[in-house]
Amino acid sequence: MDVPTTYYASYVSLAPQFGFYSYGGRDWNDPKWYRTTPGEFGARASRLYALLEAGHHGVCLSPADWARLTLWLDSCSLFYGVYEKEGGEAQLRGEVPLPTLE
Repeated sequence: MDVPTTYYASYVSLAPQFGFYSYGGRDWNDPKWYRTTPGEFGARASRLYALLEAGHHGVCLSPADWARLTLWLDSCSLFYGVYEKEGGEAQLRGEVPLPTLE
């Protein structure tokens, strides 16, 4: 995570330990640096998914919640919903971030 960037406290406490945002690998010469391998990426590699699937503290997710969680993990556990500054600032204010389309 980029320290100077602003994130919600919930994201900071969840993503590094339970999200999926690193493919692994030592450097650009290691294929794991930039390639995905089935079962070693996203939701299937996430500790959070396994924890919730096992019924962590009785948590029961709806099919829609599972789909949302899986998508988030498979998308490298991104925080910001857009890449533009204005959308990111809107998200931090609790608004829905809308991407700029040209």
